[in-house]
Amino acid sequence: MGQAAKKRHCPALQSQITSAECGENRQSRYRCPPDCAFNPFAPENYGVLLEEEDRLDVLAMKRLAAEVPSAINEIMRAGRANTGHGHHAATVWNLFFKRDIQGRTAAARWIETGLNGMKNDFRVFLRHKAQMRVALLEVQTVIDDQTTQVVDLLDPTQAVLKVVDRQTAAQAVRFATVLTWIYPLPHFWRMSGTGIMMPELGTLTPQFAMEQWIAHLGGPSLPGAERADWLAENFCRIDQAVTATSLERRRLMFEGMDAQFGVATYKLTGSSAQCRKTLAAHPELSPDEPTGEEQAEGFDSCWAWLDSATGNEVLAGSQAVKGRVLLGKGRSRLEAMGAARLADLRARFEGRMGALAEFTGERRDDVAKRMLLDEPVSDLALVPPVLLKQIEKFELQSSLLPASPPGVSLEDYSAQAKKSFRRHLLDQPIPALEGRTPREAAGIPGLRPRLLDLMKLHVRNLDKENLQTGRTEDINVLLRELGLHEIDFPPPPARAIPPVKSAEVDNLADDYDYDDEDSDSLDEDEVLDADPHRPPAPVLVGRALTFEESIDRLEAVMDGLATARAGFMELDLSGSNLYTAADVLTKDLLDEQEFSFFITFAMQAWFALVPKGVRAPTLRIELIRASHATISEELATTALKQNRALEQLGSNCRQPDLFAALSAGMIESSGKLPESMRPAPTAVVDMIILIRVILDELDYALRTGMVC
Repeated sequence: MGQAAKKRHCPALQSQITSAECGENRQSRYRCPPDCAFNPFAPENYGVLLEEEDRLDVLAMKRLAAEVPSAINEIMRAGRANTGHGHHAATVWNLFFKRDIQGRTAAARWIETGLNGMKNDFRVFLRHKAQMRVALLEVQTVIDDQTTQVVDLLDPTQAVLKVVDRQTAAQAVRFATVLTWIYPLPHFWRMSGTGIMMPELGTLTPQFAMEQWIAHLGGPSLPGAERADWLAENFCRIDQAVTATSLERRRLMFEGMDAQFGVATYKLTGSSAQCRKTLAAHPELSPDEPTGEEQAEGFDSCWAWLDSATGNEVLAGSQAVKGRVLLGKGRSRLEAMGAARLADLRARFEGRMGALAEFTGERRDDVAKRMLLDEPVSDLALVPPVLLKQIEKFELQSSLLPASPPGVSLEDYSAQAKKSFRRHLLDQPIPALEGRTPREAAGIPGLRPRLLDLMKLHVRNLDKENLQTGRTEDINVLLRELGLHEIDFPPPPARAIPPVKSAEVDNLADDYDYDDEDSDSLDEDEVLDADPHRPPAPVLVGRALTFEESIDRLEAVMDGLATARAGFMELDLSGSNLYTAADVLTKDLLDEQEFSFFITFAMQAWFALVPKGVRAPTLRIELIRASHATISEELATTALKQNRALEQLGSNCRQPDLFAALSAGMIESSGKLPESMRPAPTAVVDMIILIRVILDELDYALRTGMVC
């Protein structure tokens, strides 16, 4: 009976096999179907697959560190140079792309040797992961809560790929485009590491822009193995080029924008009643209410001056507004956004008022110019000139909408207005379509591709809005009206509005799920008293931990403490002052979200050296503060000194390899976080320095027996 229990039905062989036979042969000798419950690569077993991938990544890094120690330093340098993408890009480059003198990658060497010591699932996984490549993915649709359908715009075949990734499925919108790393698995594709979201470039497509960046940076002009290697090696350079291009296009957009907020003042020569009657009788003026501040200034009447000639109504009865007119005792004020609009408003006002108003002055605040002062400087050497053409022209304009019908919420009324605008768009001449309307362009072969790109933009924006609001507005009826079957994909299913923390962040901090209720720090009335009966922490003797030992220790920490709450409880029982030290040291450095991120790594550093069940060593907080200040001062001098100091952080540490492992995890984890919760690069540097000085102090305390 016990023997029978170890048997399982194998759908690949259509017979009973043992669990051991299954584990040793699945997806290698046996072609397992995607619906087999024992197939770790099945879509239904995606959670198990993530755990296996984590373990494989740790094994691969340990093996790489043993064979090519310099690779770890290269990865660390890359992570510091580009906190968003550098660590992962350098890791996969060293594992799957960089070749030795025999022309083999690290993964290829391991595969050649039979992957001795690895279990079958790891061998299968590594063989597939070794096929990793950089892809420019365009999302076509979201299938379910973990699956999206995409195409690689850099692949000439543009075959449809099914990607399984929960974070992507939770936040993806149709026709969003991202440059990222992908590799095939037996039943679907996986995304790996980080991605570069493609910016809006007007009528320039992401595919065209990517080809320009590749050519401008010296990459191969044609798809193939040479370009695949180049993209992997230059991933971070492309990131820099994308950023520089976006910044320069944004600067040019601001530069060409008429965003001068203008105010013109007048002295009234007629009576207030006469002036009010003259203005109120004008058909282009609509009564408005002065704000409380305006009333305090003495203005008791206000009108919106309508611009009925624009023809840009977004809802029946709506009208564009040229500016505002304020009227008070003996004076009047005009307000308009845009120098041209203010000049036109002045001419209309003076024409209407005649001798009743006398101009006294004008002032303008160039909003766009002020915004430019805060813009970072882009590196123009990285920007292809062709991508600086067709800069979007923005005109700031407000419209006066009719009051919403009784019982209709503002949200529903706004959605109705936008829906009306989208339908209105179909019959409006569009400059990008050579002055044709979308309805006309749909039947012109030369304009149809431009129309497809234009409508992709509207689909993408609506999906983003639905994701943020929880609404289910649909645009597909317009696509079908235009006959655009090429982009007629089902809208994403209803999804929860994304929280601040992403649903799936695949990094070292996952086991300390710090945004979940179970992992919050203990409330004050829940803090546990230290256990005086515990033995003191063992004295640390001998050499520092190796990189492999550091990884093993960190794995053991995550296995032994399932949540951050468990970690905080253990700190309390041991009498540790780690949390107090971290709180004091980061008070003026990190915000609350950054602190939550940092404390997970501080705890990993602690428990990698301090076993559970002992009395804690005491950290000297003022000494740590002084050490942090000294290192920070070195980093704040010149760029050359900063690079040198960063290089020396690890070599001068009392636990250099443990510091390297923690820093690498911190850099990679921060890069994988959603942008809304990603620590600032300066904050990451502060965290790395703090980890360094905490490790030094902890090592010293353990070696000298400084126990609570």
